[in-house]
Amino acid sequence: MNAYKITLKSRFLNLIKRILLGPLLRLFFIKLRLNNKYRFLGTNVAAIGHLCVDVDCFLKESIIKDFSFVGILLAGRKKVANHSLISLWKSNKKIKIIENNFLCELLDYLRIYDQTNYDCSKYFSIDYLPGEVHKIYGDWKSSAPIIQWSPCLRKQAKYLFAAKFKEIDINKLVVFHCRDSKYDSLQKNYNEHTQNYRNGDLQSLRQIFTFLKENSYSIIRIGTYFGEDDCENLYYTTHHLSKEENELNDVYISSQCACFIGSSSGTATLASIWNRPIFLTNFLPFTHLRFPAANCMAVPKILKIDDKILNATDIFENNFHWLRLDQEYKKNGISWINNQPDEILEDFKEFFQAYVKNDISLKEKLIYSKEMQRYRVICNPNSGDFYSNSLIPRNFFRKYALV
Repeated sequence: MNAYKITLKSRFLNLIKRILLGPLLRLFFIKLRLNNKYRFLGTNVAAIGHLCVDVDCFLKESIIKDFSFVGILLAGRKKVANHSLISLWKSNKKIKIIENNFLCELLDYLRIYDQTNYDCSKYFSIDYLPGEVHKIYGDWKSSAPIIQWSPCLRKQAKYLFAAKFKEIDINKLVVFHCRDSKYDSLQKNYNEHTQNYRNGDLQSLRQIFTFLKENSYSIIRIGTYFGEDDCENLYYTTHHLSKEENELNDVYISSQCACFIGSSSGTATLASIWNRPIFLTNFLPFTHLRFPAANCMAVPKILKIDDKILNATDIFENNFHWLRLDQEYKKNGISWINNQPDEILEDFKEFFQAYVKNDISLKEKLIYSKEMQRYRVICNPNSGDFYSNSLIPRNFFRKYALV
């Protein structure tokens, strides 16, 4: 009964905001011409990928296009995915952040009106259109990130890392995150039932972890993972940190790591905003296979119909690259196969040599490989990553004749 009353109360308050407060505040902003000075960013601060990429893109675009207005980010403390990240965004003069929960609720509908908002969905959330994030990252010529550490917070983060991970050299660190739908379950997110195709597989990384350990690199896993795991002796976790410590540590080590290993999750964007090299495994959907950052390589899951492996032409010509839900894959008779440890190691070694060891010659070979050139031609122009400069794994694609 209490839950029912709370739901009714929430619906009533939302109705009041939508039909009364929202229109009144919109009128107020327009009459005072405040919309010429400020725009409310239309993004989801509860999702780490949006909190990273949407804000990063807006700040870069505001410089590239010389915006006359400042972005306002509604970041109520009850909803934000990472509070340390919010603290870092605050230092940029192109953005103002409101953290008070009451004000965020009050001003929420100003994120949806054309005259008062700045729609961040264009960056990578509009289906059947290439994401503008790729153009913005391409136009951003500097290798320096737009996000910066404040001296105070950086000192706090360094002290925390030194205290909690005494045996690890920050200069020889690899960070990884493996998506698991059980996290959606804990967050009561409906994706638990609809997007299992995005899940990572820790077993796929065993040989990569062994290679890194043999080369004297330490590995830290961030986030939660509930799947089968026989690699625990090869990496560290952050379970011993409090929630606040975890948030600060996640941002810090993602900004300092030699490279970031991820899966089909927004968590990898913690590294992309700092321009760290990123290697992704078990990636779907194909429409976002190529990450915004150029120093990234992503290995997709194999898609099959019956016993036939679908190549890139099959996927793009049939618009399978836009399949978003488990049910859509099932409806089309498509199954997926996780990456196997022995089939992604060679590509990781090439990526590592090119982007971590900065082998310019190998980097050129990867960028202009036959597989890469062919994939660019095959890629459907409506794909979300159509303008991306990041890489596909040439050995993996060659093995399965994907291009």
